[in-house]
Amino acid sequence: LNKQQKTAVDNTKGPLLVVAGAGTGKTTVIVQKINRLLDEGVAPAAILAVTFTEKAASEMLDRVLDSRAGLQPEIAITTFNGFGESLLREFSSHLGIGRNFKLLSEQAQIVFVRERIDLFNLDYFLPLTNVPDAILEDILKLFSLAKQHIVSPEDFIKYAEHLPGSDEPQQLEKRQYLELANAYKTYLQLCQQENVIDYDDQIYLVIQLLRSRPNIQKILQERFHTIFIDEFQDTNPMQSCLMDMLVGIDQNIVAVGDGDQSIYGFRGATLSNILSFKDRYPAAKEVALTENFRSSQAILDSAYKLIQHNNPNRLETTLNINKHLTGQKPGTAPQLKRFDQRGEELEWLAQDVARRIEAGEAPGSIAVLARSRQTARAVH
Repeated sequence: LNKQQKTAVDNTKGPLLVVAGAGTGKTTVIVQKINRLLDEGVAPAAILAVTFTEKAASEMLDRVLDSRAGLQPEIAITTFNGFGESLLREFSSHLGIGRNFKLLSEQAQIVFVRERIDLFNLDYFLPLTNVPDAILEDILKLFSLAKQHIVSPEDFIKYAEHLPGSDEPQQLEKRQYLELANAYKTYLQLCQQENVIDYDDQIYLVIQLLRSRPNIQKILQERFHTIFIDEFQDTNPMQSCLMDMLVGIDQNIVAVGDGDQSIYGFRGATLSNILSFKDRYPAAKEVALTENFRSSQAILDSAYKLIQHNNPNRLETTLNINKHLTGQKPGTAPQLKRFDQRGEELEWLAQDVARRIEAGEAPGSIAVLARSRQTARAVH
């Protein structure tokens, strides 16, 4: 471990924010912190680490197990949704749902609503007898957004009822939102009656459980000694809220992320979670990992110069920390080429690749990145 990583690993008490720049070994820090806790006598089952993908969770768990011969996989290293679903199955009776509930896919959600469309009283949105799936898909996306921002049907209805309605445009707007709010309430009721949940319910319903059953919240707060949140910059309000509700009296929560690497805005992720971490945990310490093991200094300098255009809404300015990464080698500065037409760009690209191969570069050492598959096929 370098000095910054060691500082992060050594802080095993209280809240900690690890601002981990790209390629700075954040997973190494999480794995070594878990090892440190285990060395200090913390039970494996008292450690929770959540991330976004099954692949990332599996790799993290493998690295922990590889570093500790004979340790059984009792540590909860999982995805947000996988963890939420496990809690739903454990405490389902407290929510009034069966433990054998079924998870609906996005397509199954559309079918579920379409088959019960008469129960939703959708007059504004569905005046036609033939229900277009595209409209249902848009409505379900709104329900998903409401859950991600932890909006209850009651709050949604109250908001719609207080909208102004003094003229016809305002009346139509109010009618629209009232219809959606009541449809949202109907959807949740039908899901409970049919013992089905959707993707967002894996977390949303757990939050409702903990809010309505503080005894269950206390059980879980006492169960977990330390909570790790990977890729914290990509959490949505619902995911961040659940983790906050599980933090015990010692506030042993470790948030690892980097606002400059947020990619899940289209899924409801909000940078406010990581930007406001210190507001929610005033005693939190922060450690910035800035030693990059992946790229040359020339690339890191170019990236740093570019990301400055996001100021002042960055952790570097919010927390007054240095996030300028340092690399292992100087490297060559990136070149920027501009073309008036795509054909000119493709022609130059083909000639440049050919030139490099003729000069002795291995074809497998050359990569071309494109924004779309269509462009990649054109390049090929």
